[in-house]
Amino acid sequence: MKWFKHTITVLFVAFLFAVLAFVGYYGLYQLTNKSNAEIGVALTQMAFEAKIDDRLTSLSSIVAESQAERERLDMVFVEKNGLDFITKIEEMATHAGVTLAKDLDTTALPPNYAEIAETLQANMEIKGPWNNVFYFVELVESMPYKIDIDSMAFIYERGNMWKANMRIRTLLLKK
Repeated sequence: MKWFKHTITVLFVAFLFAVLAFVGYYGLYQLTNKSNAEIGVALTQMAFEAKIDDRLTSLSSIVAESQAERERLDMVFVEKNGLDFITKIEEMATHAGVTLAKDLDTTALPPNYAEIAETLQANMEIKGPWNNVFYFVELVESMPYKIDIDSMAFIYERGNMWKANMRIRTLLLKK
């Protein structure tokens, strides 16, 4: 009987160790499974962020490569309300030594362009000595904007005084 008790005790202890081993294995399995899920989420997030980083790098290079073209394109348009453009024209008239009378008007562009720009038209009457009037016209022509001169008329008044009537058009950005 001692032998039987001893066998039962050994079997019980072995069973207890087996249960403890199973519980330990199951606990480690759960921790590992949870860690694997977290690692999967982290890898997915890293891949997503890497794609975003690649796209941002690509966009940055496109922005850098197109900088010169965008600057040239910006020079074609007069910004927003045209106040800087008109101020520059007035400053050029003062610099050229002529008197300037102007009438400004804006005209809408066709519907597909109407949201971003409109036409700014300026009718100007310039008075002064011939050299000064001609110099002012050259200054207007050399402005860094796309300026269309619709009409130009030089009229001799008296002495050394001339009058020029000039109508110009340029594009005015709305935004």
